[in-house]
Amino acid sequence: MADQVTPESVHGHWVHVPAEDTATERVYRRASPQLLPQRGGHTGFELEPDGRAVLRMRPGADDRLQAGEGTWQLANDDTLVLTQHAPNPASNVLQILSVQPDRMVVAK
Repeated sequence: MADQVTPESVHGHWVHVPAEDTATERVYRRASPQLLPQRGGHTGFELEPDGRAVLRMRPGADDRLQAGEGTWQLANDDTLVLTQHAPNPASNVLQILSVQPDRMVVAK
């Protein structure tokens, strides 16, 4: 279980950085201009304090990431549940291993 996972620690715009992944972990960083471009764009999500979310999880027909509207919540102190409502309903559950101001690590 991750230490100190609170709603406040996960608010914001997070992007997946595959170069930092390991065999068992997926790494997300806060969105910033310093992130290197990635073909097709970075997958990720933006978590609003009120529970709303913008999810950029899947490439569309033209390989650009499709943004979907949804919600998020923390469950069991270390589990991030992302639910996309539109355009295509889907859910994703991420077990948070650690979260720092600029880096979140989740289990693969």
